[in-house]
Amino acid sequence: MKNNRDIASAILYSHAGNIGLQFKDGGYQSYPLHWTSFGGLMKPGETTIEALKRELLEETGIKFNCADFFSLGSWDYSDSCGKGTMNAFAVPLKNISSLEILEGGGIGFFKKGSLNDLKKIPTAEPLIEQFYKNYDELMRVFK
Repeated sequence: MKNNRDIASAILYSHAGNIGLQFKDGGYQSYPLHWTSFGGLMKPGETTIEALKRELLEETGIKFNCADFFSLGSWDYSDSCGKGTMNAFAVPLKNISSLEILEGGGIGFFKKGSLNDLKKIPTAEPLIEQFYKNYDELMRVFK
């Protein structure tokens, strides 16, 4: 039986409109050597925003302002690790040089055309789709 796994997840994006993804190195049990969004499992009693702020700090070393979080929606998902609700956000990264790699094997920023060639975990695809559906509105934060 699969576990219920509610997730708070985010795509970081730059002023150039590039999407930031995290690379899962070979040490991960699920989907090693795949690209994914930032974020992770919500702890019991934690709100979506609290979980996302915690995960982003743990993974990037940056304390993000939740006022910058743009909801891309929530939907049910199921994968080899479990099922639950994916709570998705886009978060502008105004200073790329402040990023640290604290989890995983790296961080990459990609233009839309280069995303098709990446090996991504299945749950990353809907986030990317939602990001591009909201692209024009998301890019206004940099103006």
